[in-house]
Amino acid sequence: MFEEGFKEADLIVEGDYEVPKVQQAHIEPHEVISYWDEDDRMVVRTSTQVPFHVRRILAPVVGLPIKRIRVIKPRVGGGFGGKQEVLIEDVAVHLTIATGRPVRVEYTREEEFIAARSRHPMKIHMRLGLKKDGTITANEMYALADTVRMVVML
Repeated sequence: MFEEGFKEADLIVEGDYEVPKVQQAHIEPHEVISYWDEDDRMVVRTSTQVPFHVRRILAPVVGLPIKRIRVIKPRVGGGFGGKQEVLIEDVAVHLTIATGRPVRVEYTREEEFIAARSRHPMKIHMRLGLKKDGTITANEMYALADTVRMVVML
């Protein structure tokens, strides 16, 4: 597929690269407080970057209609992409449903490093075809990311 572009190239640069797993190390850990409000809605106050995803994902997991879940996202004390998924919200909500009481779950710093999402480690093989004037004629990349295979062809 790219061979024509590589044939046109004056220079082909090829290399293998590795990037390690990296924890974002945001100051605020993952934290959630859940409780029933006066309108019989489940209120989930959480340090998330994606409140509407939390609501959409929680509804079928905990067996509540989406309209009975209210997610409050206060200002997040750092996320850097590490707070874009449901991590502990479902645990708190299940406990509130089971007990009828408010629940607070907060990761310790150690738990952040052990159980929270991080940037995936990757092994990447790149091959780039270039003309003398800097024009890119072909770009091929193979990436193996945390056991997920991605082949990107541009």
